[in-house]
Amino acid sequence: MKKLSLFLFLSASIFLTSCEKDSNDDQSNNKTTSEEAILGNWELTDYKVEEGETVTKITGGAVTQKYSSVGKDFDMEVIFNNEPTHTVTSNGSFISETKITVLGQTQVTEIPLYTLFESSEWKIKDGNLIFIDEDSKETKMNTLESTDKKLVLSYELNEVLEVQGGATATTTGKLTITLERDSSDNNSNTSTPSLIIGDWNLTELTSEDEVLSLPDVNEEIKFEGIASDLNGTLTFTDNPKEIKTEGNFHYKITYEDEEEPFEEDRELDFFNFASGWKLENNDTELYDHRDGSLEVSSAAEILELTETTLKLEIPYTKDYGINDLSEIEKITFYATFTKK
Repeated sequence: MKKLSLFLFLSASIFLTSCEKDSNDDQSNNKTTSEEAILGNWELTDYKVEEGETVTKITGGAVTQKYSSVGKDFDMEVIFNNEPTHTVTSNGSFISETKITVLGQTQVTEIPLYTLFESSEWKIKDGNLIFIDEDSKETKMNTLESTDKKLVLSYELNEVLEVQGGATATTTGKLTITLERDSSDNNSNTSTPSLIIGDWNLTELTSEDEVLSLPDVNEEIKFEGIASDLNGTLTFTDNPKEIKTEGNFHYKITYEDEEEPFEEDRELDFFNFASGWKLENNDTELYDHRDGSLEVSSAAEILELTETTLKLEIPYTKDYGINDLSEIEKITFYATFTKK
């Protein structure tokens, strides 16, 4: 049993961070969910504890406290990740307005809370969301609602703790939390691994900041590039997470102070250096992720990712190395792909 002061116990008992007994929740209304439905960033929009009761056994008897909690002033983000491990974290704060009744006296206390889920692991088992603490103990949540935009979870609190003076306290109650997708994303930067997996056709390609660097002679030559005849495909696979590119495009280059442009067909090799992929920084950046290592390097910024459209800003550098002299081409490409 955990040892806490009575006051801290009353606060901690409404968290999902110290569950010691299996939930006795009625699973008759439980909805199944999937990893793809859980992954990503969520905002906490509702929090409540109902039918709360704490029975503290002391010498000569027991003290029963009734309590309930309602959340307000929500400013908390919850993030479910699956790379490199399945972890859930929460950032921000909210206020829990807790009403406690003891011996006929009721007190209302506003408690600021700065975490909802401590950093812990999670998994989906038989369609249920399971949390795993540092002692490998599993807590199954009841999923009341699971959609692309909303996730409602409940848990039947049933915990025994040791409080000051050697007394024991048992708390019960029903905790319900509601998570919703970040409304500010407007589907433009709400990206999850499930969205990016698949085949994408290159439909638009522009470039800027084009320069040919000649470091051996300390010179840079600016140019303008125009892409056409797009015939490329970008493929993201899962398990293992790999990037595959095929196809080409026509690229016309006009250098400064030169009238005649240089034209060539180019392979779609933006990601040929990568052996894998990983989403980082709230899923707004696509990284080269080397399999079996935590090492990553920035590959592209995700400007938009929906079920049908992927827009990337890609910093591109290639050293042609002609006659033992470096000729480094630097371009920022803006690529739009459409899901096959």
